[in-house]
Amino acid sequence: MIAVLHYAFLKSTHDRSLAVFVLGPSLVIAASLLGATIAEGFRYPFYVSRQMNPAQNAEMAALVLTFFVMMFGTVAAFWTFRPEVVTKTIGSFLMARRPLTVALAQVMFAAAITFSAWIAGMLTIAALTSALPLAIGWFAAGAAVAALAASSTGALVLTISPQPAMVLWAFLACTALLPLLVNPAVRPKLLYIVPVMSILFTAVSAFLLERRWAS
Repeated sequence: MIAVLHYAFLKSTHDRSLAVFVLGPSLVIAASLLGATIAEGFRYPFYVSRQMNPAQNAEMAALVLTFFVMMFGTVAAFWTFRPEVVTKTIGSFLMARRPLTVALAQVMFAAAITFSAWIAGMLTIAALTSALPLAIGWFAAGAAVAALAASSTGALVLTISPQPAMVLWAFLACTALLPLLVNPAVRPKLLYIVPVMSILFTAVSAFLLERRWAS
């Protein structure tokens, strides 16, 4: 698994996609806060709405950040090994590693990117709004769950079909999940349900990887 993770890291560093996936959500949230602040009268700290205090603005920005982090994480899981799946060079991995190991490495790598993007985004929010959400612990847990969900969904969609348009289905799945992640009544249950679903998606991805290589 370490070798596959190392390959993914070197490849994404070389094509600069790693920086895009990690820093992209921070740039989006910074642009959003800047636009909202300029629209209502520029001042520091930045805000989503002048009617909310800094902590409330940070919480609203964190919700937007979580959405974009999931989108970027889904693309990271889909894109990193897409050329190898299209050309079937993924078989070189499968000859040396079990399909489950390759699929697990794919999901872990994308999840690490996704959570790193969330941390970078929260640092950006803290710097621009001079505050953090009051329930930062729950937001962190939700971001970790979102990272798993986005990564496993992106990996599964890739093994179903590597056509770029397929990533839209992963976007829809993540969009449907986001309101549940921010719902205090549902969120504790998702902390158990989503990891189980991610394991199932990863196992299906491994099966489809093996079938795709063998065909």
